[in-house]
Amino acid sequence: MAIGVLKEIRSQLRKAAGDEVLVTLELDHSPRDVDVPEDLATALHVAGLADAFVGLPFTRRRELVTGVAGAKRSETRQRRIEAAVTELQNRE
Repeated sequence: MAIGVLKEIRSQLRKAAGDEVLVTLELDHSPRDVDVPEDLATALHVAGLADAFVGLPFTRRRELVTGVAGAKRSETRQRRIEAAVTELQNRE
């Protein structure tokens, strides 16, 4: 069976894509929360989409937050916030 392993983890293990590794999987019972930046939270609230955001799968919420938080320029950050709002509006 093949399981994808993040590039960062493969690098730590000194493994390349396609290499075999022995893994142990454990069920993670910890809460799957994402710290939403204030400007993104405000935009979602103003658009009435805060609940829609919470309803997204954890991974998608994390991707959206990481994109916003990782923006180096304020214009990029704003554009990513607008894209997140648009994405949620299109889901409804």
